[in-house]
Amino acid sequence: MENNYKETTQSVDMRKEDNVFIVSPRHKFTAKFLKKSKSDPIDANNLSGVAEIIDFVESSIPENSTMKRLEKFIFFGTGLGTHIVTVDKKIGSDFYLFVEDDLELFRLSLFVTDYSKIAQHSELYFVIFEEDRDAKLIMEEFLQDGFMHNHYIKFLHMLHHSDEKLRVFHEATTSLNHLLFPYHAYFNKFLRALDFMKEGYRFINLNAKVQPLKDKPVLLLAAGPSLAKNLKWVKKVQDRFILVALTSTLSILEKEGIVPDIVTHLDPYAKGSLPHLQKLNNRDYFTKTILLAGSQSPFEVVEMFEKERVFIYENGTSHKKGFGSVQATCVGSTTLLLSLIFDAKEIYLLGLDLAIDEESGSTHAVTHAHSKKLDLSRSIGMEEIFNFKESLIKVKGNFKEEVLTTANFYISIESLDRNIPRYKKEYQHIYNLNNGAYLRGCETKKIDDVNLPKRQEKDQLYRVFIQNSSNKVTKEELESIRKILEHAKKVAKILNRHKLKKFKNAQEYQYELMQLSLDITADKSIEASYLNLVLLHYMQYIYPYIFDYLNTKEIKEYTKGIQKIDKILITKMKKIAEFFESKCERFFNPNFGFKMEVA
Repeated sequence: MENNYKETTQSVDMRKEDNVFIVSPRHKFTAKFLKKSKSDPIDANNLSGVAEIIDFVESSIPENSTMKRLEKFIFFGTGLGTHIVTVDKKIGSDFYLFVEDDLELFRLSLFVTDYSKIAQHSELYFVIFEEDRDAKLIMEEFLQDGFMHNHYIKFLHMLHHSDEKLRVFHEATTSLNHLLFPYHAYFNKFLRALDFMKEGYRFINLNAKVQPLKDKPVLLLAAGPSLAKNLKWVKKVQDRFILVALTSTLSILEKEGIVPDIVTHLDPYAKGSLPHLQKLNNRDYFTKTILLAGSQSPFEVVEMFEKERVFIYENGTSHKKGFGSVQATCVGSTTLLLSLIFDAKEIYLLGLDLAIDEESGSTHAVTHAHSKKLDLSRSIGMEEIFNFKESLIKVKGNFKEEVLTTANFYISIESLDRNIPRYKKEYQHIYNLNNGAYLRGCETKKIDDVNLPKRQEKDQLYRVFIQNSSNKVTKEELESIRKILEHAKKVAKILNRHKLKKFKNAQEYQYELMQLSLDITADKSIEASYLNLVLLHYMQYIYPYIFDYLNTKEIKEYTKGIQKIDKILITKMKKIAEFFESKCERFFNPNFGFKMEVA
């Protein structure tokens, strides 16, 4: 038995290969891109602020290198835990994740293994007999804590333990927020609302007492495969519902002569949004349509609609005081939550499949600008490496026992499962008409079984939106913007102080970087949170590369490397703070000629 412990312990090594999760993306930058990234504005793209550091780090680390320490380690299968103590004595990691699907076996390990002793010098996380969804939440917490050590995470997999949780952990590593929504995306999310305020656009009050859709039946149209298969039915019943459609459906609906009452938009990038609208044959098609645009929407999209019929809703920000905010992972999910907020009595979902069409493998209706076909055979098996973009996941179906979905759709399903109970009132009903994924809190219903309501009076809809909105900026809101500005200046000063420091060795520099992240995010106010979250996502992306460099055994001399890395790092982070400064300063500069009106 003692030999087994020794063999298990000896199998754990410091190499950056074998039994390792590589969490940070691999990049190969061209010389042209690297040169351009040095002078690019910080909001140019999601890699312009990190490319120089990543390129330096990856070109400095030799092949087949090893780590000095294993800062994070995972046990897939604890068994009786007798090997855990010997492994801990060898590596002394700061963070351990223990995964065991056999509850009784883990209980027995408590009599054999003193986890409390390990906890005296390490943070411990336990996934014991958990469903995949709950296991993933704990794994994400393990990844978020000590994020700077996430570049390589070694693990030990016991032969008796299922491979399933390895897949779940791999999924958790590829769906981290800072990877799905890099720091660059948050510039639009947090600051574009200020541009809409400056330009005098109306913001809709999500907290109003009487909401626009009160007691109305809503047919929510998204661009999934189920929409294309049921367009004739939609055309037939369009006067029986308030039609709420995503901008991605407009060219599909135009061909059938279906005119939505409300259109919603969320995508912050014009490049991904405009193709849907550019497919329209007649711009007058939606002259009487209300546009509900998320506060991060691009002006190129919003300006295609009549300004007086545009209403901005805040998406994860609180610049309009008392107006509320809504946040979900995709425009379809957000539109459903908005329908609940607007007090719709009955909501019918069509095209919000959040699954792959079982016949064609299509992700969306074929006329969707970004529809693609996936290989239906690529559902995730236990022996596969998880590919976030291409692999398919089996989930509970709305009409079928199981359907296939993508990782991105899966995140939206999880988001709705969490949010529908928070927003849905007892008297509200959501009917899922899709041949797609099952959504918790929704009632499965076939189109043939829909009891059509009476013809809807829609003339008052716009009037209620006007009553529930404002295009004026209050003094309180201006003061809040001033606080964002002051925090940006404060962060710039913190970065300037850090720039003056000298670092003797890799360990000292690691400590200073961790301290820098604490100093920057110390202010917990709402106004500080916007810049703090951008910088946190930036650090979560770039720190693992830097800490891998500092933790590489084969690098003997760090002084010059640290100086180079730190100079680039602080320059980029200062540009982020200065970007916030420039956006906010416009509100207090009389030379900009704003269209806003101060209440």
